[in-house]
Amino acid sequence: MAGDMNCYKGQSGETKRYSIQAVFDMMEEWGFKSAYHQKTGETLGKESMATYYHLFKEEPKFFLDYAFSNIPIKDFQLFEWNKEISDHVGQMIEI
Repeated sequence: MAGDMNCYKGQSGETKRYSIQAVFDMMEEWGFKSAYHQKTGETLGKESMATYYHLFKEEPKFFLDYAFSNIPIKDFQLFEWNKEISDHVGQMIEI
C-alpha cells in the first residue's frame, strides 16, 4: 500500500486519533511496515529525507508519502526531487 498520507509527525492540529502515528499503529496491527523506515532504520518523524516540497519550494519540505508492505521488502528507493515533474518525490518498492 502506498500513497500520500497528507500528514506528518508534529503537524499542527494533530491528535492521537488523527495522526501519522495512528496510521503507523494501524498498519502495524495489520502486519504492514513502512519500506522507508525498514530500509533506513530511521524513526517516524525523524526522517532525514523529504517526499514533498510545499509549493515546489526547497523549504518547507515534509515526509508525507509512504509505502507499506506486509511481505519482505527486497529493495526500496526514494528518488531525488525533480521540481519540473512534481512537488513529490518518486518512490520504488521491490518485493
